[in-house]
Amino acid sequence: MKSLVACLVALSVFCCIPRAVICADSAFDKGRIMLGGSISFLNYSGDRSPDVNTWVLAPHVMAFLTPGFALGAEISYMRVTQDDYHESTAAFLARMLYITPVEHLIKPYVQAGIGLIGMSSGGTISDYHVPGSDINGWTMTGGIGFFAFLNKHYAIRTGFDFAQDHWKVDKVTRTSNAYSLAVGFEGFIF
Repeated sequence: MKSLVACLVALSVFCCIPRAVICADSAFDKGRIMLGGSISFLNYSGDRSPDVNTWVLAPHVMAFLTPGFALGAEISYMRVTQDDYHESTAAFLARMLYITPVEHLIKPYVQAGIGLIGMSSGGTISDYHVPGSDINGWTMTGGIGFFAFLNKHYAIRTGFDFAQDHWKVDKVTRTSNAYSLAVGFEGFIF
C-alpha cells in the first residue's frame, strides 16, 4: 500500500512540473514533424485451442499545421498466426491529431483516422483447412490519451484507441471493432 501511495505522489509531482522547467510546447509548433509509432506482440493460449500469436507494427509521420493540430499518415501491418493458419492485414491511414496546450509535461490528445485496409489469410487450424482469401475494405480509427514529454524532442504516448473495420465479403459488408490500450514512442523533429 505504501508503494502505491508513493507511486501516486510521484506521478502527481511529475504531472505538475511547470512548463518553465522543460518547454515542451515547442515540440508541436507549426511546421514541426512528429515521427513515431508502436510495435506490439500478443500471445493467447487456451486449454482447447492452439496458441494465437499476433504482432503489429504501426509507424506514422505527422506535420503540425498549427500549434497542436497535425495531419499525417500511418502504415499499419498486423500478422496473426495459429498452427499453420496465417492472417496478414495492412492499413494505410490519413490521420489527424490535436494535442491540448496545457502548461505541463503531460498533455492530453485526441486523434482520428480513416483509410484503406486489406487482408490475406489461409492455412490450417487444428486439422481444419481454412481456404485462402483476400479481402479489402476501409477503416476508421480514433483515440484519446496523454503525451508524457521527456524533453522537447521526445514523448511517450499512452491512451485508449479504437478501430472499426468495414469489409466486403461475398457482397455483404461486415464490420469488426477493436479496442486497445496503446503505448508508443514519439519524436519531434525540425
